[in-house]
Amino acid sequence: MNKRDLMLIGVFIIIIVGLGSILAYEHLIPKYKEFKDERIQVEVPNSFNFNFNEKDTSYFNSSAYSTDDNEEGIIAISMDPNFQYAKEVYENRSVEEKNNILKYKMDNSQHNYSGTIYKVNPSDNFYVDGYIIIVDFPEKYGFAVITAKDINDAVHMAETFKFK
Repeated sequence: MNKRDLMLIGVFIIIIVGLGSILAYEHLIPKYKEFKDERIQVEVPNSFNFNFNEKDTSYFNSSAYSTDDNEEGIIAISMDPNFQYAKEVYENRSVEEKNNILKYKMDNSQHNYSGTIYKVNPSDNFYVDGYIIIVDFPEKYGFAVITAKDINDAVHMAETFKFK
């Protein structure tokens, strides 16, 4: 073998190792990480750095989690089950939130998700250019409003979201 053949084999090996490294990185590093605190548990994209803003009243709990740019995140709303009108307030708020974005409803048959997905943009007075999913938790008298720029991220967060 001459030097040229050895160099070609060396370059080929370097290309194969480089491609293998890229593929290994993509498959070994998980796309999502678990986020949990005293109220919620959810898997979020690795790129998310949540900021937290909790607002509590005597019967109504609202916790907002957003990314650094405030364009993606979760708003978790729940009622104190001991509050006399918890069920009514929960039902009214849930319906109100859904009615606000009903005209943005997408065809669910395109996605592997049983809930409703909404496509919105900032020109319609939304802070996100992407997708919104509302996940109901009637047993907790609560719901979560999940927003993400990528539909797969929104669906994954909706599927893994849990109130504690």
